[in-house]
Amino acid sequence: MEKEVKTIGEEVTKAVETMKETGKTGKSAPKEQPAKEEKPTDTPTKGKGKGAKKDEAAKLQEEINCKTKELERCLAELERKKEISRQRTAFINAMDKLDEAADKLKEENSFETALYKLRFMEASSYGNNNDIFTISNRFLLEEFTKFMKKKIQSKIEELEQLLISE
Repeated sequence: MEKEVKTIGEEVTKAVETMKETGKTGKSAPKEQPAKEEKPTDTPTKGKGKGAKKDEAAKLQEEINCKTKELERCLAELERKKEISRQRTAFINAMDKLDEAADKLKEENSFETALYKLRFMEASSYGNNNDIFTISNRFLLEEFTKFMKKKIQSKIEELEQLLISE
C-alpha cells in the first residue's frame, strides 16, 4: 500500500512537471506520459503475462489522465482566483486615490475647488473638450468620493468572498 502511494505521488509529480514543460515548450503532454508510465508497470508485474501488463498499463494511463484533468481543473481555478485578486488590487488602488482626493478636498476652504473637477462629456469626442457639464463644487465632490468609496468597498468585499469560497 505504501509503495502504491509513493508510486502515485511520483506519477502526480511527473505529471505536474510535464504540464509545466508543456506550457513552456508547447509540446503535447500525452507523448511524454506513456514513456514515464512504463517504468512503474514493469516492476510490479514481472510474473504476469503481456495481457496483464497491458491491462495494468491501461489502468495507470487512465489514472494519469484523470489526475491530469484534475490538475488542469485546479490550474484553471487558480487562474480565475488570480484574476479576481488582480481586480481586488485595482479596486484597492482606486480606493487609495479616492482617500487622497478626499483628504485634499477637506483642506480646501473655497466653494469651488481648483484641485479636482468631475467632467461629463461625450465619449465619442474624447480629447475635444466637449463637456456636457463640469462639477468643481467641493461639497459635491466630497459626496461623490464618499459614495464611490462605499461602492468600491462593497465590491472589494464581494471579491474577497469569492476568493475565500470554494
